[in-house]
Amino acid sequence: MKQSTWFFLFVSALAAGACSGDGKSAPTGGKEAAASAGHAALGAADPGVAASCKDAASGTTFEVEPDGRVLVAKSNAGKETFRLDVIAKCGTPAIGAPVIRHLAVQGSSLEITFGKHSSAALDLASMTLACKGSD
Repeated sequence: MKQSTWFFLFVSALAAGACSGDGKSAPTGGKEAAASAGHAALGAADPGVAASCKDAASGTTFEVEPDGRVLVAKSNAGKETFRLDVIAKCGTPAIGAPVIRHLAVQGSSLEITFGKHSSAALDLASMTLACKGSD
């Protein structure tokens, strides 16, 4: 298999597990998992595709816009309910590209990883963002 094929399979596997956590979240499906290979955080050529994660408890879907900076929440009906530029709020990471790389619902918050190892948490009840910094 070509090296690029292996990379795509690896990235797809990572994306498919991006919403694992406490059992209250679920990946949004194979289409989105495969499509996340085009997300800006991965440096792919297709800027029109974004990553996403669904909170199974509330039915809210969280998506990262193709620029990799903006988090958008959508209801079950697909209506946008929340929008936030995570990078603008938390600041440019010291290491790594200024894009969101990972989303995971854990308990009552959405854990967000951006840059190489910077993180933030979005409280799902109040929709407030807490910037945690880098580890």
